[in-house]
Amino acid sequence: MKWCMPTQLSFWKDDTGGSRAAEGEDLGERDRILATRGGARIRQGVVDTGRTVRFRRWLHEVATGDGKDLVMTRKRPVGRPVVGAVMLVHGLGQNRWSWTLPQRSLENYLVSQGFETYNVELRGHGLSGALGSPVPRTFEDYVQWDVPALIEAVSILWGKGRVFYVGHSLGGSLSYCLGPEHQEKLAGIVSIAGPLHMGRGNHIIQNAARLGYVAGRMVRVPEKYLPTTLHVDHMGFLIRQALFFLDHKQNRLPLQLWHPRSMEREILMERLSRGMDRTGFSMVRFLVDWAGTGRFKSSCGSVDFEAPLADLSVPLLFINGDRDYAVPPSASLGAFQQAKSPDKTFEVFGKKTTGKHFGHLDLIYGRHAPQTVWPCLADWMKERAG
Repeated sequence: MKWCMPTQLSFWKDDTGGSRAAEGEDLGERDRILATRGGARIRQGVVDTGRTVRFRRWLHEVATGDGKDLVMTRKRPVGRPVVGAVMLVHGLGQNRWSWTLPQRSLENYLVSQGFETYNVELRGHGLSGALGSPVPRTFEDYVQWDVPALIEAVSILWGKGRVFYVGHSLGGSLSYCLGPEHQEKLAGIVSIAGPLHMGRGNHIIQNAARLGYVAGRMVRVPEKYLPTTLHVDHMGFLIRQALFFLDHKQNRLPLQLWHPRSMEREILMERLSRGMDRTGFSMVRFLVDWAGTGRFKSSCGSVDFEAPLADLSVPLLFINGDRDYAVPPSASLGAFQQAKSPDKTFEVFGKKTTGKHFGHLDLIYGRHAPQTVWPCLADWMKERAG
């Protein structure tokens, strides 16, 4: 898989939300890696309240096999041994802010634990979209092009053996599709609320999807009449306007993305404003078909994405929230059961285990995540690093 990383061509997110680029000479592949590694200055970032970490940061451009340019952010610890490398993959219509915010950052926590992190952005998302890559035409664009190119790029940059794959939501589901040729580069996979059976455990989502699936088969709208882009960021704006209800402790609506009051309001607002992005509108039909049929198959139905699980032999950790209505634990349980790995763990964080409920987004950004979920993830990877 072809990929490139220009020496001086770095797209840095600045404080105003823009990006800037500086172009340098075109060197050979290995020379580009070495030259880029030498250019990052030391930075300091927040882990959580009262905790910071020092690291070097680079932004790398990765070219996919179909000619699209993706961006990933790499952070390397300063002043402590590096124990392993972690590739962070966001979910549907999200971006790099799924893992790091100015006031709380799982990405920076992993750096503080000695991991070199690679926060990747799929086509059409975040800095990859700003670089010009379009939103995906189908889910298969992620599976066939983006994830393989990013795994290869991270493996080459790391250069010290296998790397960990950590995915949230749809980013976790993408890991189920990886064949043996990609697994050989991985030290382990962590799926944080990654569904295999979309909608299972939430009857509202499941029944709505079934109706949508039947309606879609009865009335096929030509793609030329459908929008190209699904504006998840607009949804984030609408959700922010309804926080007076959605984040109320008495709210029991089984459709939201976090357990009420599990995050400080400022962090929740920032996650919804920065982390909600865009994706292809075709993903709507894909998700409806997935939840409506109960089968994880390709857009045309010819490829069974559940099949690779039978060959998934790397260590596996599944992390779920007891009050996650978007992806209930039962939606992920099938992946745990079907995977043939001899080293697999299924964790549900909730009232019974931690004394606090967890939803979908708060598995990463909840006020109690830094003391519960984060150490579980880091300790699991440390035991399998090397």
